[in-house]
Amino acid sequence: MVIKKPASEPSAPETEGILVRQDSMIQTIADLRGKKVAYNKASISQYLLTKALESEGLSIDDVQSVYLVPSDASIAFSQGEVDAWVVWDPYFSVAAANGGRVLMDGKGLVSYRSFYLSHPDFVKEHPEIVQRVIEELQKAGEEVNENPKEAADILSTATRIPAAVWESVLKKKRSDAHFMDEAAVADLQQLAADFLRMGLIEQEISVHEHVWRP
Repeated sequence: MVIKKPASEPSAPETEGILVRQDSMIQTIADLRGKKVAYNKASISQYLLTKALESEGLSIDDVQSVYLVPSDASIAFSQGEVDAWVVWDPYFSVAAANGGRVLMDGKGLVSYRSFYLSHPDFVKEHPEIVQRVIEELQKAGEEVNENPKEAADILSTATRIPAAVWESVLKKKRSDAHFMDEAAVADLQQLAADFLRMGLIEQEISVHEHVWRP
């Protein structure tokens, strides 16, 4: 089954990054050599860490990888059981608000988008519904862009994460969905190529084959 991608949100690499504790001696990516770094295995976090290390001539083998989901990594990071943590929002902003120091975010290094997926049979049988859903998501996202505080209050009630943190998250990105364009396809194709090179996937992927447009 080939899952179709009808839309994505604009890239927001500032919404993920690498954190260290405020009192850490780690000041640069190169300082991560030999250190314990927590991240979710085979995820966008591993991708960011790998690209960051490669920018300094290092590889993932130069750090002590600690595979943890965000909820467990948050505890390990706060208790000093790991030296650094690679994660995405809202966890990224929550940790930064609670005293974590941002070593770097993804800006200038990786793309970071949210994608919307659809079952191929549904797209084939109900293209008008898919189009309408994406159009409504775009309208809702534009409202969030215009009034992030209201959206932050709603998200805070649903997640128990402070509204101020959510407002910070929403101000770092645009929330409106767009039908897949060439920029989104190129970003995802680069991600697929890098994942193949890093051994995170086993075969080449042609993103164009998975894209749906109205």
